[in-house]
Amino acid sequence: NLAFAYQVKAELEKKGVTVYMTRTGNDKQKDTLSLEERKAFTRRVKPDLYISIHCNGSYNPASIGTSTYYYEPFSYNLASNIYTELLSVHRNHLYAGNPGVYSELSDNVQYYPFSVTRIEDCPSTLIEVGYLTNDNECSMLAQPENQERFGKAIADGIYKTLTQQ
Repeated sequence: NLAFAYQVKAELEKKGVTVYMTRTGNDKQKDTLSLEERKAFTRRVKPDLYISIHCNGSYNPASIGTSTYYYEPFSYNLASNIYTELLSVHRNHLYAGNPGVYSELSDNVQYYPFSVTRIEDCPSTLIEVGYLTNDNECSMLAQPENQERFGKAIADGIYKTLTQQ
């Protein structure tokens, strides 16, 4: 997740976007803010958007694909723009040449009251890039070139949202 976040940060900064990170390392004790601390950080910094990047899991090891979540209606566009870009990476790179799985790739844009999607100060979304519980997809998510692709896709969805406002 952090690798994706750093890719997103680099892509957005190339376009002149200021990026604030709530996590910068992998030390759970030192580098992780609680959910309430993340909300407080958002209120203090007052960003235009809030993005939470994750990888999904399922009891079904065959689950594949991507999804984005939103809660506030004004966050739907952000979630939708990012989802479209992520789905494109799944179709055109991870599962290119295998259109039989395309219908299985989509968990879609979903309404759900995750704590980080209930941030009311700005549009917010929780992203599930792919499934770590699928061995094949997990291996693909770990590849640096795919991390770069997904980071760029997320950044493109964010940038599209910023330029539509």
